[in-house]
Amino acid sequence: MERRFGLLMLILSLTLFSFPIETFGVETISATFDNPQTATTAPVFIPGQVVPTGDNFSDRPWKIYGAQEAFKVENSSTIPGNTLTTGNFLRIVDSDDYSAHGAYFDFYDRSYDNMCVKVSWDVLFEETEDYFFYFRNGRHDDQQHPAKSVIANIYTSGNWLLFQSKEGIVFRTTYKAREPIHFDVYLDLAGNKWAVVMNNRLLFNDAEIIDDPFGLFIPGYMHDHDLDGAMEVDNISMAPLEPCNWPRQEDQCGLELPDPQLTFIGTETYTGGDGNQYVRYKLLVNNWTQYPLELFAPSPNLPPCGLNNNASRTWVDIEDQDGHRLYGFCALNKPEYLTKLWFAKRVGEDPPSAVRIIMKDRLCNREYRSNLAPIDMTNVCRDLPVPILQFTGAENYTTSSGNFTRYNLTVTNWQDFWPELFVPSPDLPPCGLNNEASRSWIDIYDADNNRLYGFCALGKPENLTKLWFSASAGKVPGAVKVVITDRLCNKTAESSLVEIPASQLSRLTITVEGSGRVISDSGISCTNTQIASSGTCTFNVDSGKSITFKAVPINGDDYTSSFVGWGGACGGSGNCTIAIGGDTAISAKFAAIGRPVRLELPVPTAPSVFTYDPVAEPQFAAKASECKPFAAGDIGAGNINLKVALPPFNGPVDVYLGIQATPISPLEIFLLVPAQPFGYNIVPYSSSGLAAWRTSITESISQAFFGEIPVNSLPAGPYTLYTLVTPAGSFSGYYLWISTFTIP
Repeated sequence: MERRFGLLMLILSLTLFSFPIETFGVETISATFDNPQTATTAPVFIPGQVVPTGDNFSDRPWKIYGAQEAFKVENSSTIPGNTLTTGNFLRIVDSDDYSAHGAYFDFYDRSYDNMCVKVSWDVLFEETEDYFFYFRNGRHDDQQHPAKSVIANIYTSGNWLLFQSKEGIVFRTTYKAREPIHFDVYLDLAGNKWAVVMNNRLLFNDAEIIDDPFGLFIPGYMHDHDLDGAMEVDNISMAPLEPCNWPRQEDQCGLELPDPQLTFIGTETYTGGDGNQYVRYKLLVNNWTQYPLELFAPSPNLPPCGLNNNASRTWVDIEDQDGHRLYGFCALNKPEYLTKLWFAKRVGEDPPSAVRIIMKDRLCNREYRSNLAPIDMTNVCRDLPVPILQFTGAENYTTSSGNFTRYNLTVTNWQDFWPELFVPSPDLPPCGLNNEASRSWIDIYDADNNRLYGFCALGKPENLTKLWFSASAGKVPGAVKVVITDRLCNKTAESSLVEIPASQLSRLTITVEGSGRVISDSGISCTNTQIASSGTCTFNVDSGKSITFKAVPINGDDYTSSFVGWGGACGGSGNCTIAIGGDTAISAKFAAIGRPVRLELPVPTAPSVFTYDPVAEPQFAAKASECKPFAAGDIGAGNINLKVALPPFNGPVDVYLGIQATPISPLEIFLLVPAQPFGYNIVPYSSSGLAAWRTSITESISQAFFGEIPVNSLPAGPYTLYTLVTPAGSFSGYYLWISTFTIP
């Protein structure tokens, strides 16, 4: 007998789709991101091409794992808060799915060798995390891979921007999240020099770089620091510059530099070359990061320092409050050494009451005079005040991995803390990549002493009023405290616990019946692995939040788990989204195929038709009417994942599968049929007739097709999935399951 029933349709062209990639000429790369796109395909390096680095590219120190995209071209209307432009821009996403792996996006051109190159771009950092811009050698014997030698790079650490090249850190400056920055970077590949202009301000020039060709510009991020964020980049250009006409040595006297801010930081005793005991009084220039490397470059064209013909361009003298010179430095070759100044007195001699330094830029005949810094030992290692902590409110924000809340805290007695506690201290252990972490660090803990977040480059006491930690809806502590650690003097101060107000929190209870896990878009996870028992989890969650829950079966050694449905505040069998308006309870029920529970459907003896809403995963049940065999995947997340699963039958059956896609071919029916020697084909019903996908089977079925199919690659409209099961070789009865999903 012939039955025309709607069957699951899949278009062959879906298996051939590829993301669009913009191409440019070899001599110039320019990227304006005209078309929104998602770029996660494996890279193919072509001269003058914008190339995403994806999942399958193994030649990376950090790689992408997980299903979400790390690179997106987005419109400002899709991003909360201030964005880079009013149009489309590249967004490099940092989320927990990529924790400790990182993501790169490459701009590649092999044509730059011994010439000048200008690279320009706009950037906005959504959070103060670890982002970078690498300039690398773009040549390699294998044309599919760039060389890994870094010519120079710019990276962030906390709220610092650091500029690094062959000689190490050449400049540092602070930045604020969500404030746009424009960079112009000049690379003199023949002269082995580079310069950076940021927001039309020359930061430094003629710093030495690795002598290598250049062809690879890589924006990206490195590590997750308990807070999701993204970096937005736009208006990227990479082009030759002839002649090399940016500001150079002769223009350096036009740099606007601040006076040094001097601090006395302690003493140490040592034995001098004459055998006498001396006390070294140590000094630190708090704002040393604001001085460019070239200010301390060796200067053989200037008068020598004694026999040293390579004395630095800038000399530093230390004098007391009366103007008497105590000591001097004429060969400091890095700004960092401004943190290690000192003068000495014999043991028993009184030091001056205060000192200052004078930085003398001999090239430009200019002096920079510091403040008078008191030499007062009683103030160096004082006991820290007890911080008085206060909760000041919460604010919601959204990232690619879910909804989060930032909980704001302030230390109300911040004025009791002296500025020297937070000066950059490169002589102390670094904070990750940040060699200029502050003397004192601040950590936030919950009531169980679990660390929630920390600040290692606070900069000044008033920033104690801007502390915060971030939490997903299911990870909100009931109370928090801060601990301030003076690393120089090994002293700590701890606040009292401060409760997060009850108005901010609700209690969520999740019960998992059977073997499975409940997860959410905000980091909640509750698991039970025993099919014959249940488990319960409780969480503090944000009142007023909407949370989406997903049920994930967990197979055992002798059974296959299947999600049956929700209970409590959730209903149905798809993903569940609820608004938390108070204490809430949900439950998820899982069943199993195999021991100890066996679901077995009888062979159909009469026509039976069942319809169900689309599901992300196939679902088993003890009754045919409760089965949901054909799943479309999580369409709301942007991808279709076609899967079919059926429990075993008590006799042999034939199974037919197909798709009807109304927006593409409303009158045609496509069937899935076996292919030789393995696999399957898609054939139109009009030419093949009714053809079975599987014949004479009794065992359970679980099959996925085609991998991920982006929703945006299909025309909008309804798509209907059908599963037909008949007795083997007969149409005397059947089960027909029908599910329709719509692509907006």
